[in-house]
Amino acid sequence: MRGILLSTTNTIQGADIEKYIDLVFSNVVIGTNVFSDIGASFTDFFGGTSGIYKGKLNKMREFAISEVKTKASSKGANAIIGLRVDFDEISGKGKSMFMISVSGTAVKIKQREFVKEEYVDDSIISSDELNNELTRRNILLQLENNKLPLEDQWEILLSNPDYEIAVKLLPFYLSHLSNQVVEKDERLLSNYYSLIKGIDPSLIIEFLYDNLSDSDHNHSTQIVKIIYDNQLFNPNKVKELIEKRRIEEAVLCLSTPKESYNQEDVVLMRQILNLIEELPDTGKIESVKSGLMGKEKEKYVCENGHKNDVSVKFCQICGKNIKGLTIQEIRRIEGFRKRVDSIGYLFKKSNIAIGDV
Repeated sequence: MRGILLSTTNTIQGADIEKYIDLVFSNVVIGTNVFSDIGASFTDFFGGTSGIYKGKLNKMREFAISEVKTKASSKGANAIIGLRVDFDEISGKGKSMFMISVSGTAVKIKQREFVKEEYVDDSIISSDELNNELTRRNILLQLENNKLPLEDQWEILLSNPDYEIAVKLLPFYLSHLSNQVVEKDERLLSNYYSLIKGIDPSLIIEFLYDNLSDSDHNHSTQIVKIIYDNQLFNPNKVKELIEKRRIEEAVLCLSTPKESYNQEDVVLMRQILNLIEELPDTGKIESVKSGLMGKEKEKYVCENGHKNDVSVKFCQICGKNIKGLTIQEIRRIEGFRKRVDSIGYLFKKSNIAIGDV
């Protein structure tokens, strides 16, 4: 993530810290089976195979640092101070894994003077850059032929997350989640989240919500799970879903968390609640005659045409109320309302005024 300065100390030369925002961290765990000759002796480790280990660990470190920079940027920070990188080994039940932990404090700084950035000679292409680009192209070609990335390709991809590949992998990921394939690719299932976390969140949010507005119900539930698990709640996108009459998908998103909230979020979240309250009736109350000689009685007819006693609030067959919402959706909306009220209260407690809707 460009624009995020890093410092292992608690200061940054030539800059003043305007605001301490939050702790950011990343843990990357990888099984030792990805390392060559894991059973090598201590001497061998620092001998012929040391280059292999060093390359793998460097890629893990780079990915973890990229992730904390992305998290810091999403919180409005432009620097991380007190950056710390720790390597550890986790062992148990005959298995062993390496873990790299990166942590630091996300801050907002104001530069007192120009901080010279590292000079990059664009006229030179390194062998690593060439290898990464060739791998990227090979993966895209494989995906066109319905072939997923191999293990060594995943290693390079996670170190160099690519938006185009993430987009093309989504249908494969969804089909694996919905058991539409006989043999699941565990590498895809375990690595897809790590891939999208390394990409600009604004691009991923746009992509996922656009897919959500065009997907069928089975896939929409899975897409919402991706949004939920990665804390990608976006009130403006949820508002758009309601306006497009994708009510079921919009309500599913209401439980999704967000790493932090600003005043604009609260305004949009209140607008979401207003739009839900103003939803038109999809069911109706009508007079229905029971038999040829029977008297007319008022019935609640849901959007699917099921007839219920007029006192019934939720259809006894499909569970929909007169606005087409189920009791589970009503509970989700009420939970969202409590969250909006709580965020508004916290802003008010901090003497921060939020504009009226």
